Amino acid sequence: MIRSIFISSTFKDLNEERDFIRDKIGARLYEYTTENYGIGYDFMDLRIGVENAKNKGQTIDACLSVLKESAPPNPFIVIIGDSWGREPDTEALNCAIEELDDEDSDIKGYLENVRDNKLIRSYTSLEIDYGAFGLGAPEEDREKYKKRTLFIFKTRATQDNDENIVKLKERIEADFPGQIIYMDKYGKSPLKSKRFENAVFNKLKTIIKKANKTKLDKDRIERMLHEEYMELKARGFYGREEIIKDI
Repeated sequence: MIRSIFISSTFKDLNEERDFIRDKIGARLYEYTTENYGIGYDFMDLRIGVENAKNKGQTIDACLSVLKESAPPNPFIVIIGDSWGREPDTEALNCAIEELDDEDSDIKGYLENVRDNKLIRSYTSLEIDYGAFGLGAPEEDREKYKKRTLFIFKTRATQDNDENIVKLKERIEADFPGQIIYMDKYGKSPLKSKRFENAVFNKLKTIIKKANKTKLDKDRIERMLHEEYMELKARGFYGREEIIKDI
């Protein structure tokens, strides 16, 4: 069984940090979760999908759709530097609202509130509102969104010049005590620091432990992985049969 972890950040300034999470943390996390719970975690990276979006609304829709797929209890990682990022205009919000189905009434209501009240939001802060604060999710589920989130601050609010970034970080610090890792604690090159790597891994490990309270015995895990492998192989044969029929 593979579950998804969504990474939220601005793109151009935080590529190295996103790659670090995917490459360094990903392998360790996969090994830990498959050995203990019989599940693996895959990181959702929208850098390619968003760049290829045909219109502004599709950018929002793509982000929120993937966030839905990686809903609680799956971890949600937010990396914030000193860049606020691009802001969706009214056209983009309208396009995104039109793309949503009736079952997404909570998300639609949230986006309409942003549009109608002219709230200042970047694409990344929209992801944070939904993925971490649970805005756009049913109210009874919002605490689950908060508990599954890990923030990584590349810079502190006191170091930032952008008022929007300062307000966002202060809002996060007020609502998520104990769920923020400050990169400046780990020297000038935190991405090369084993202490920083361990700090991120251990925070994610704690979130996953709380979501999967019962460890499985090794025999059961092996059976689960074997069944999953056989199912994947069966899908492959099914696919080939369908192709042959079409030919």
